[in-house]
Amino acid sequence: MATFSDEFEIGEFAIEPIRLEHMPLYHTVGFIVRWAREGRRAKAVIMADFCEWEYLVKHFRDSDFIYVEANHDLDMLRRHYNPNSEYHLPNPETGKLLHAAVQKSSQQPRVVMLGHISSERNDARLAKETVTKHFANKKTKMDFDLVTAPLYGPSEVVSIVD
Repeated sequence: MATFSDEFEIGEFAIEPIRLEHMPLYHTVGFIVRWAREGRRAKAVIMADFCEWEYLVKHFRDSDFIYVEANHDLDMLRRHYNPNSEYHLPNPETGKLLHAAVQKSSQQPRVVMLGHISSERNDARLAKETVTKHFANKKTKMDFDLVTAPLYGPSEVVSIVD
């Protein structure tokens, strides 16, 4: 039986599942995807549906692409309360996670995509603004494209390799 530490391959992609703490007695799974092409290695991290991030920073290090949850704005949550939101990452915590990952990396990602954005307790502009403000407060340059995933349908195409 496979465990969360068992990496597997699909074609040229090595995929490592990562257990995420979501709700008591429930977990979700994030993924680290690695591949190499023409002598260049790349790494993508895809993680959403979690509420604690400190133990995850090591997985975000030296990523080329990050898809991460920015679920809710704290003021909007107060106006439109949902108890399940406590099991999701609010915008300020997403900013802290991304900053911690950048600080521990030898290079910044090329693209960060904020996703799993609540339609009632957040919006794309607030999510990006909060993350950007956190980096500014820490006096750290954001040397990556910061984009948001749409609520429905495909996202814009992003390029992470030359």
